[in-house]
Amino acid sequence: IHFPFGSLLGSFIIPYLAGLVFLLTGLWAYRIRSDLRASRAFVTFTAAVSVLTTTFLDMNTTHYAVILWALSIFVGAGALAHLALVFPQQMPFVDRYPSARYIPWIFVLGLAVPTVRELIRPTTSLAYVDTWLLGYAFITVSILLFIGTLTVRIFRSQSPMVRQQSRVIIFG
Repeated sequence: IHFPFGSLLGSFIIPYLAGLVFLLTGLWAYRIRSDLRASRAFVTFTAAVSVLTTTFLDMNTTHYAVILWALSIFVGAGALAHLALVFPQQMPFVDRYPSARYIPWIFVLGLAVPTVRELIRPTTSLAYVDTWLLGYAFITVSILLFIGTLTVRIFRSQSPMVRQQSRVIIFG
């Protein structure tokens, strides 16, 4: 059927352009400082958001990319939580226990596996909804963690540059 232009604009063009901007921003940051953990976490986050936004139309029409869309929620949340632990400066406990920065990825795997299982072989007709709700909760916690760690850095960091970067991100 013919898609009205307003629907095409809101369901495809704007999300696709937003995803492209996110991806280009992540690649640009990675190209500048590919040696930093924060750059790798940021490019993973922006790639996940890019997939999330560019598959928005498919989620409302054909559902071919539903697994990709669902996984991008978890990967984006995990990357944002990872970013919260290492940017703009590593949290002190991550300095002491470097493997702590991988904790969000355990949650990604723990949530992604049941989601894919429910999408491929559902146990009930709407079981996938519960897994998506867990994904939404995970991304909400990741956003709060990111904002919280930035706020802590504003008030407790010894470095004026870290405090300034944190302020720019929060108020930006």
